[in-house]
Amino acid sequence: DNSNAAASAQLVHDMVNVVVPKLERLHVLVLGPGLGRCPLVLQATAKIIEQAKSKNLTLVLDADALYLLTLDDYKNILRDYNNVVLTPNV
Repeated sequence: DNSNAAASAQLVHDMVNVVVPKLERLHVLVLGPGLGRCPLVLQATAKIIEQAKSKNLTLVLDADALYLLTLDDYKNILRDYNNVVLTPNV
């Protein structure tokens, strides 16, 4: 329903707006540990990754951030971005 979609979009927007202003102070952004797999959190994380990429910020992705990369909606989010370290557990 439209009210749920609007509320979900607002939650994602709010999460992104908490993090993105802090990117200017960072040299590296580490994402993954404790992230969880809530679809709204993953959507916000993808938007944050896009903002970090636009600032050429080094990304370190671990745990559930790696899971994000397995999802069809986000599998190409790092395409042609070389300033990233992936830390999978084997």
